[in-house]
Amino acid sequence: MKRISSAFYAIIAISVGALVLLGYFVPQVAPFQRLLMEWAIILAGIALLVGMGNLFSVHFVRVRARSKGYIYSLVTLVSLLSILILGVLGFDDATAFAMNAIMIPVEVSLMALLAITLVYASIRLLRERTDFKS
Repeated sequence: MKRISSAFYAIIAISVGALVLLGYFVPQVAPFQRLLMEWAIILAGIALLVGMGNLFSVHFVRVRARSKGYIYSLVTLVSLLSILILGVLGFDDATAFAMNAIMIPVEVSLMALLAITLVYASIRLLRERTDFKS
């Protein structure tokens, strides 16, 4: 049953993605594309709120209980709340500073880590000897 539902969800996601892509090339599909994009924006916003709530609740419990590594949870909570406050209040200079000084370097380092991991996995894959039996 689980495989059927996973395949069903994958088919829905691929179909919606194809319709959105088709909307860029076929003008008759553009209104439907806009509707799907609006739904995606709403769904992404709800997912973001649920994720932020989960992040806050998990780390707040760790900080309150002073469990092992609670200082990292405290840093996570302070970061979450500071970025949330900067985003809601709309401090343009502070938000731009947070993006340029924190977010972009973190994203670049994660992309570099991903590239290194992919190269390492590719080398390991190419080293394996394959024949018709394996």
